[in-house]
Amino acid sequence: MFKDAPLEPDESAILVEPFRQELNDLLQRNATQRVELLIVPDIAEWCAARYGTCDGNPCAMAIRDGESGAWGVLLRGHIGAATVRSCIDRVALFGGHEDVDVYERLSSPRAFLFHLVLHELAHLENNWRQDREDDCDAWAFERLAGPC
Repeated sequence: MFKDAPLEPDESAILVEPFRQELNDLLQRNATQRVELLIVPDIAEWCAARYGTCDGNPCAMAIRDGESGAWGVLLRGHIGAATVRSCIDRVALFGGHEDVDVYERLSSPRAFLFHLVLHELAHLENNWRQDREDDCDAWAFERLAGPC
């Protein structure tokens, strides 16, 4: 696996689609059941069309089908540099992983997306709600032992 270029503050959006296969493989290696990866243009619109509402418009979301119990991870297809920076700042600020240099560890689009997908998987695997964000980050970092 190769490292891609570091994220720059003014860099354009991360295009998620080119990482689809790697993200699917990552999910399958780390999940205890099948997880569907859904890459959509806008998560709020996707949720509103299906559920009538959405709390905000995150760049990623863990979902569970109410009838079948099937798991999914939603990702916005284009994630802007400001959103990436905001996500990384939140991870760095709130802790739970003091042994990790968050800015260095999540400095490439691939590393950021890997962490993001594993973070959402942590919600599903552990049945953790939004008040467990730090635990989800720590769970994701535990699974990102090697280079991204």
